[in-house]
Amino acid sequence: MTLTDAYLKAGYSEVEAGSNAATLFNHNQSVQDYYHALCKRQESLSLAKITETMLSKSEKRQILATFARAQLAELLDDNGNIKLDKNSPAMKALKEYSSRVKLDKEGNPIVNKHIKMLDPLAA
Repeated sequence: MTLTDAYLKAGYSEVEAGSNAATLFNHNQSVQDYYHALCKRQESLSLAKITETMLSKSEKRQILATFARAQLAELLDDNGNIKLDKNSPAMKALKEYSSRVKLDKEGNPIVNKHIKMLDPLAA
């Protein structure tokens, strides 16, 4: 219940109730102190709830590392070679893919594959 509501229940008109409530709040130090104590308590409860639901830095890093490992594991075969499948969910995590073929001194082809993963922080 607000101060205005209390004045209305006591029989004051709406104009008088609002005016008297404002006067009481502005001139009575104990009412102001009580109001500020309630505000501080509400703020501390809100901060406690936010802190409780937030992830710590180590939890965030752990989640991101798990995400990165899972995506890389889906892109590599058992021998560590890059495998690409358009229907794979890991393809959505790719930002860029390139393949370059070079020849060694004997003329044998050497294939270099380069993948760039999406940054989950930027996304």
